Amino acid sequence: MTPPRPSLLALAALLAGCGGGDVRELVDRTDASGIRFEHENGFAGPYYFPETVPAGVALADLDSDGDLDVYAVQSGIVPGSLAAADKADHRPPNRLFANRGDGSFDDVTEESGDAAHTGYGMGTCAGDVNGDGLLDLFLTNVGPDALLLNRGQLAFEDVAAGTVLADPRWTTGSGFADLDQDGHLDLVVISYVDWSADTEQECMAGGVMDYCHVSLYTPLADRVYRGDGTGAFVDVTAQSDVAQRTGRGFGLALVDFDKDGDVDLYVANDSVENHYYRNEGGRLIDGTDLSGAAYDADGMAQAGMGVSAGDLDDNGLPDLFVSNFAGESNTVYINRTGKAFRDASRQTGITVASRPALGFGTALADLDRDGVLDLLVTNGHVMRNAGREGSPWRHAQPDQLFRGTLAGEYPRYEPWLEGTDALAVPRVGRGLATGDLDGDGELDLVLLGCEEELSVIGSRLALPGSQWLRVRLVADGSNTWAVGAFAGLVLDDGTILRRWVQSGTGFLSQDDLCPMFGIPPGRTASRIRVRWPDGATSQHDVEGLDRTIEIRQASE
Repeated sequence: MTPPRPSLLALAALLAGCGGGDVRELVDRTDASGIRFEHENGFAGPYYFPETVPAGVALADLDSDGDLDVYAVQSGIVPGSLAAADKADHRPPNRLFANRGDGSFDDVTEESGDAAHTGYGMGTCAGDVNGDGLLDLFLTNVGPDALLLNRGQLAFEDVAAGTVLADPRWTTGSGFADLDQDGHLDLVVISYVDWSADTEQECMAGGVMDYCHVSLYTPLADRVYRGDGTGAFVDVTAQSDVAQRTGRGFGLALVDFDKDGDVDLYVANDSVENHYYRNEGGRLIDGTDLSGAAYDADGMAQAGMGVSAGDLDDNGLPDLFVSNFAGESNTVYINRTGKAFRDASRQTGITVASRPALGFGTALADLDRDGVLDLLVTNGHVMRNAGREGSPWRHAQPDQLFRGTLAGEYPRYEPWLEGTDALAVPRVGRGLATGDLDGDGELDLVLLGCEEELSVIGSRLALPGSQWLRVRLVADGSNTWAVGAFAGLVLDDGTILRRWVQSGTGFLSQDDLCPMFGIPPGRTASRIRVRWPDGATSQHDVEGLDRTIEIRQASE
């Protein structure tokens, strides 16, 4: 049996014995970072539905120098809109910021080639699709998507034009994974609705003009593409059950939910049931109806936005957190068997706290390094006139941080630093990504809101005496960043901290692909267990903490 994790009382006692001089907070480091980026959604009077959604952000080591760079997705003018005709030359690009190594950045967009993409952007994900060791980026848009091959020196080339990847539909979430375990990354792309400016309708909300409800738009099927390890892909959607369902998809999670060694798929849908597909021999088989994760505990479909996956109850299986619309509760689905989940939102304590907010970007991260995953949500309404007199909602909303504890059958989440930290500033939150930007062993946050300036939030939440370990996994085959792998860090008392390498996280965004472990005070780590993307397993001794280590898959 796994020993219990520290309780809130134990942590409080620990802090009390540290002299009381320790400051634990989140700090806005945007100015110090040197990043200057303001998102544009193209609003110019008429209400075009795509304006409500963007945008995502990625944290990834794009120049392979050991630190995380920042890629921010821009939108600009809605394709086909009246503004597009008036401002044909106004096409602001996505922007790339190179890390100097200390958490400060240079804007290198101008020399980045096709990374300066000018489509109406939604989101991005990362993975090495051609086996050169460099992380590539996939971009979703309203209009043709893009695959940016990394040519080195922070220069990128879009190779999607003229291929099946240049899907002209409205796509949102995306993620790479080696679904068939052939050593090469495949790609899942989530579709939203069938929309064009020509068919946009005028809608009223509370007596004023505003955006229409998503139910007026036709849902679409998602797409699955098989990669060959060179950067080329073929559409294999029809060979899976993904082709049999339509949805209004946003977030996705590509994780081995049933612990059989291959990557499964979960999709959060807006106002229709969420979808769950189990991977059987490289084919995604529909397990939605019996999953328990399609609807909430009351049997209702919710307006799913972002998705995060992680082991919340310490049973070895990845659970799910889904952010939802204002008035609904965000949802925690506890993974019972790999095939069946349970809505445990009420038991975890998030129901009441999440109802007033409209959640988008999400992350599960151990911010205080106590060995238990904490929960982050960035919030913001989609209705531009939310907040008018008499309305209970607001367009810009504070973000939320919940500290996780393990006690009993279910994890518990308590609001943390509410109203007193850098997340308390209201924003129209959308994208959220986590990673250690400055190498201090604490996970930082990058947030990108709709029509908002990008924010960099530094963490000073680690428990005194805690330690950390960041792990760079290098897999065989062309999937050199080991996307889809599992890593379990074994502590000296037998506790196992579990992380999965995930491409496409939260809401249209990308967290650091290197798993980060927080090690509680008084404990140390002895070894790490790895299940590689091809299903092989290995075990490695841990020699030294408070650093990044590299583990390579041993070739047979």
